[in-house]
Amino acid sequence: MADNTATPFVGPIRARLFGLTIVLLLASLIAVSLDALNRFEADLVPEMDKKAVAVGQSLTNDIQRALDYGIPLDKLVGVNEFFNLTKDSHVEIKYLSVTDPAGKVLFSVGDAPGGMADFLRDAMQPGRSGVVGQLLVTSLLLQASGGGEPMGALHVGVDQKFVQKKLEDIIFDVMIVLLVALLITFELLLFLMTTNISRPIESVHRLMSKVEVGDFRQTLEHDSRDEVGRFVNTLNGIILEVNAHYRNMEEKVNQALEDTSEAAQQLRKKLSAHFFQLHDRVHFAKDARPEEVREKSLVDVRTPMFIFIFAEELSRSFFPLYVSDLYRPVPGLTEDMVIGLPISLFMLFVAIGTPFAGIWTDRFGSRNIFLAGAILAIAGFVGTGLAPDLYHLLLWRSLTAIAYALITMSCQGYIVAMTTKDNRAQGMAVFIGAIMVAAICGTSIGGVLADRLGFRVTFFMSAALSIIAAVFVYNTFQRRQAESTQAPPKLRLVYFLQLLGNLRFAALMLFGAIPAKIILTGFLFYLTPLYLNQLGNSQSEIGRGMMVYFIVMVFGTPIFARLADTFGLRFLPVLVGGLLAGGGGMLMFLWDDTLGVIFGVGLLGAGHALSTAPLISMVPSVCAREVEAMGQTTVLGVFRILERVGSVAGPFLTAFLVATLGSAHAIAALGALVLASTVLLGLFFLFAGTKPAEAAA
Repeated sequence: MADNTATPFVGPIRARLFGLTIVLLLASLIAVSLDALNRFEADLVPEMDKKAVAVGQSLTNDIQRALDYGIPLDKLVGVNEFFNLTKDSHVEIKYLSVTDPAGKVLFSVGDAPGGMADFLRDAMQPGRSGVVGQLLVTSLLLQASGGGEPMGALHVGVDQKFVQKKLEDIIFDVMIVLLVALLITFELLLFLMTTNISRPIESVHRLMSKVEVGDFRQTLEHDSRDEVGRFVNTLNGIILEVNAHYRNMEEKVNQALEDTSEAAQQLRKKLSAHFFQLHDRVHFAKDARPEEVREKSLVDVRTPMFIFIFAEELSRSFFPLYVSDLYRPVPGLTEDMVIGLPISLFMLFVAIGTPFAGIWTDRFGSRNIFLAGAILAIAGFVGTGLAPDLYHLLLWRSLTAIAYALITMSCQGYIVAMTTKDNRAQGMAVFIGAIMVAAICGTSIGGVLADRLGFRVTFFMSAALSIIAAVFVYNTFQRRQAESTQAPPKLRLVYFLQLLGNLRFAALMLFGAIPAKIILTGFLFYLTPLYLNQLGNSQSEIGRGMMVYFIVMVFGTPIFARLADTFGLRFLPVLVGGLLAGGGGMLMFLWDDTLGVIFGVGLLGAGHALSTAPLISMVPSVCAREVEAMGQTTVLGVFRILERVGSVAGPFLTAFLVATLGSAHAIAALGALVLASTVLLGLFFLFAGTKPAEAAA
C-alpha cells in the first residue's frame, strides 16, 4: 500500500482544489435553489386557486346535472358523501359546502372557521373568492336549468397551510439534494484528485527519493498521457539508461577479471577502488530490468464501494411500503410478517453468502468477484423494480443479497491485500466511512426520488449506479489479485462451537450484539418507514427521518471511539449505548408522533455510535484463549456472522409485535428488549468475576 503521508507540495494543492470546488459548487447550488424556490412560491398559490376552481367546476357540473332534471337543490341526496370522497382525494381541500341564495348552508363537509357564515351570505357574486381563517375559499354559482337567477352556490375551501407545507417540503428536499451533491462531489473529487494528481506526484516523489540515495531498481507503471505521465516516462527512461550503462560496465569488469595479463591486473586495481565501492553504495536492477511498480490507494476501493452502497440504500426509506403494495397472503404468516420477510431474507442471504464470498475472493481475486457481484446486483435491482408479485420480489432481493455479500467481501479482500497489519485498521475505517456516507446520501435522496418518480424507477436508478460502480472497478482494480501479507482465515463449525462455549463471548453476543441488530433492522429498517407513512409523512419526510440515524453514526462513532480509547473505557460505553438505543424505542410510550419517532431514531444512532466500536474491541479481550488458538481475525469473523442472527430475526419479531401490540407499542417493546438485554449483560459481567482488563482493555 502506498504511504498515506502526502508530499509537502501535494497537500496544499489538494486542499486548495477541494476548497475551491466546494465553494463554487455550494454557491451555484444555493443560487439555483433560491431561484427555484422563488419561482415555485410565485406559481404555487395561483395554481392552487386554479385547482380549487377546477375541482369546484367538476362538482358544480355534477350538481347542475341533478338540477337540470328538476330536483330541488335542498332535496338532493348523498351530497355530503360525495363531498367526502372528493375531500379525501384532494388533501389540500378542507371544506366543501352548498348554500341557497340567502346563504343558508344546505350541505357541508369539513370544519368551517369563524367568519364563514358572513362570507357565505355575501357569496352570490360570480367567481367570488376570499380568505376565511386559514382557508382560501372560492365560490361557484349554481344556475337553474335554462338560466335565470342562481339557485345557490358551491364553496371550495383550500387550506393555506398546505401551500406553506409544500414550500417547507421543497426547502427540505433542496437542502437534502444540496447535502447529497456535496458528499458525492467530495467522493468523486477525492477519486479524481488521488488518481490524476496526488498519487502520481507522490509516486514520483517516492521514486526520486530512492534514486537520490542510489536505488535504481524500480520504475513506475502508469497509463496517463498528461504532464505527470510525460515526466514519468522521462524518469523511467533515465533509470533504464542508468541500469543499461551499469550492465555494460559490469560486463566489461567480468571480462577484465577473466584476463590474467599485467594490464588486466592494473585495471582490476582501478576498478576495485571505484566500481566495487559503487556496487556497495548504489543498487541496480538485476539484468538491467527494473521492477515496474504501480502505487495503490484506498480510494480505488472507496469510490466503487460508495457508489454501490449508495445504490442499495436508495430503497431504504420506502422498501417496506413497496413490499406492502405487492402483498399477497402467505399461509402461516400475518401481513406484517410478510412485509418483513424480504428484509429478513436479504439479511439471511448476506450472512450465508459472506463466508463463501471471502473464499471466492481469495481464489479468483477482488476485481473478478466485484464484477460478478455487480452483474448480480444489476439484475437484482431491475428484477425488484419489475417484480409483479411478492414471490418474484423475494427471488430478486435474495439475488441482490448475494451480490451485496460478494461486493463487500471483495472490497474487504482488496483492502487486506494492499495493507499491512500496521495500517489495516485505517483501511477498514475508509471502508466503513464509505458505507456510512453512502447510507446518508442513499436514504435521504431515495425518499425524494420515490416521492417524485415512484418506487420502481428508483430501483432502476440503483441498477444504473451499480453499472457505474462496475466501470470504476474494471478500470481501477488490478487484474491480478495483489498478494496479501496475511492469509485470510477459514471459518469452521468447530470455531463457532468453541466460541459459544465461552460464556463471556456468548453473553456479549446474546445480550449485546444480537439485540443491537434486532432493533436496527426491526425498528429502523422495517417499522420506521411504515409507521412514519402511517402518521401521514411523505416519502421525502421518511427519508429525512431515517437519515438522522446515519448522520449521528457518521459523526458520533469516531468521537465516541476516540474518547473510549483516551479514557481506556470499553464496557461502560457498551452499557450506556445499549440504554440509549433501548430508550429510543421506549420513548414511544411518551411521544407517539412523527417527532417522537425521529427523536427515537436519533437516540438509536447515538446508542450505536457509542457502543459499536467498544463492543467489537471487547471481543478479543474476553476471548484471549480463543484468539491465541484461532487468531483475532477468525474470532471477529465468527462474531460478525453470529450477530447477523439479530439482523434476520429483527423484522420477523417486530412484525409479530406489530400484529399483537400495534406499531407504537411494538417500537416500545423493542426498546424494552434492548434495555433488558443491556441490564442482563451488565449483571452478567458484574457477577461473572470479569477482570478489569476485560472490561476496560
